[in-house]
Order: sequence, then C-alpha cells, then structure tokens
Amino acid sequence: MVCYEGIRRVLDRTGLLSGSMKAFVAGSTGRLIASSIFYPFVLVRSRLQKRQYKATEVGQKAGQSQPEEVFYKSLTDCFRQTWRREHFRGLYKGFIPNIMKTVPQQGIFFVGYEATLRFLNCYVGQ
Repeated sequence: MVCYEGIRRVLDRTGLLSGSMKAFVAGSTGRLIASSIFYPFVLVRSRLQKRQYKATEVGQKAGQSQPEEVFYKSLTDCFRQTWRREHFRGLYKGFIPNIMKTVPQQGIFFVGYEATLRFLNCYVGQ
C-alpha cells in the first residue's frame, strides 16, 4: 500500500495518467517493486516450509547421477546455502512467473479499490 500511494502521488503530479489507468499502473508498479525486494524471503520461506529441497542442475555435483539432498537448519542457513550453491540467480528462481501473475493482479485490485473509494465517497459519505 505504501508503494502504491507513493507512485500514485508521483503520477498525480506528472498528470500523465488519470482514473483507472493511474490506479492500475500504480498498483502494478508498486507490486513489482515490492516483489523485487521481498522475493528472496518468499523463496526461502517456501523452501523452509518444504523442509527439504532437492538440489537441481545448479546444486548437483559433476558426475553425480542423482541430485544431492539439501537440508536447512535455519533461515540464515537456507539463505547461505542457496547463495553458495546457486548465487544471486538462486534467490530469484521462479521470479518471472510470480510477477507475471501478481503484477496484473495487483493492478486490477487497485482499480477496484479506487472504484470502491469513489462509490463510498459519493453515496455513503453524504
């Protein structure tokens, strides 16, 4: 919500967009920024919930027919092992499909949010 409000204020000042399009762009951009920052934590959370992550090509040692199993002891251990095995790309594995789903979804959500606010201000706020 903080990203959305900040981006909406910038769009208000520039006057480039108005109405529903402004809400869609602000919501989508806010989600993209938030996802870019917090996605590594989402990835680590899902790996910890799984409790076991079977390493794939990146974590697999040369000449090994089966990928080795990786167990995490804690949140920081999960970050450390992911960074050591897969580097920066490992922390953002699955990021593109995630934003393809959530960015438009958040834009549509905020279009509905703004429409609801306008409705409530017009009819209920009297």
